[in-house]
Amino acid sequence: MWNYDGRNRVIFFILINVIVQQRCVICGRGSDKVLIYKGVCLDCFLHETKMFIFKERNVHFTLCPVCGDHIFKGKWRRSDDPVMLESDLKAIILSNIRVNINGEIVGFEFKGDVIKFITNPGNRKIDVGVKVKLHDYGVVVERDIYTYVNIEHKLCDRCLNEISGNYEAILQVRGNISREEMNRLYLTVSKSLEAAYKSGRDYRLIDQKEVNNGVDFYFSSYNEAVRAAKELKKQFGGNIRETRKLVKVKGGRRITRHTLLLRITED
Repeated sequence: MWNYDGRNRVIFFILINVIVQQRCVICGRGSDKVLIYKGVCLDCFLHETKMFIFKERNVHFTLCPVCGDHIFKGKWRRSDDPVMLESDLKAIILSNIRVNINGEIVGFEFKGDVIKFITNPGNRKIDVGVKVKLHDYGVVVERDIYTYVNIEHKLCDRCLNEISGNYEAILQVRGNISREEMNRLYLTVSKSLEAAYKSGRDYRLIDQKEVNNGVDFYFSSYNEAVRAAKELKKQFGGNIRETRKLVKVKGGRRITRHTLLLRITED
């Protein structure tokens, strides 16, 4: 009976000591040495707790093998901007991570060369550093983790159209055009495509052919053909006439090819 009461007395004093002096119930260190929350110090909490849960074992990153563009949120994006490329891959990786504690991710950085990782075949494991704010302890901790990235290759719409020779629109420029004016005309179309490229829009020119009284431009994008036609009209004058032709019906969708005719006004 004395031993039982003595054991209870010891347990009682241990509990009082933990409550009053804020000692970690796992390692026994006091709050004067470590941060403690609900009887557990920060070190023991981090050692015993699984901080992250991965929704999928691998994340997927799709690249065009011809131009190198990539898919982000279901749309093709330029891969020539390393900042955008890193940002998109970061967002894809973060979307696959769930924080398994009362906290939030406040920092993220790659531990290696992202461009080299994406473009070179081989190891698909990428290391990253993640900073997490622990709300209960009021501190930010950093953890090195890794995730697997499956690099998938698929032709983007522009490269597919270019390789297959498909186009959405023909811009026909007609008139009594001198060689000097023809050079200006090419330059104007080139600048229009360059502006489209910088803004991330479709920019491919599938083909161009000079004819006796002008030139034909074959665009992968109808909208870019319209923009180029309007820009040429500003510089050279004339009128734009548009016709369209049903090419085929695919999956219930009508595939139409447009022809824009810009007849330059002669002075």
